[in-house]
Amino acid sequence: MIVIVIVCLIVCLIVCLIVIVIVCLIVCLIVCVTVSDCDCGCGCAGIAVDYRASITGYSALFAASQKSHTAAVDLLLKNGANPNL
Repeated sequence: MIVIVIVCLIVCLIVCLIVIVIVCLIVCLIVCVTVSDCDCGCGCAGIAVDYRASITGYSALFAASQKSHTAAVDLLLKNGANPNL
């Protein structure tokens, strides 16, 4: 019984870590794509900072603030992101 509980906890931990990594990658991608003065070399400069994800409807600012990515929030606000979306 204890072995099953331990295996379940390990699987849950792995799944949670994978979800966290995926969410962080999505936020970073949205920030790169939405910052008007992006200089990462990906060719994304000039795209609107108020872009909203088609699946969730979340703006990059909302997603960054929900995950406590203060640097991303500051960068988006400095580049004119609308905090009311």
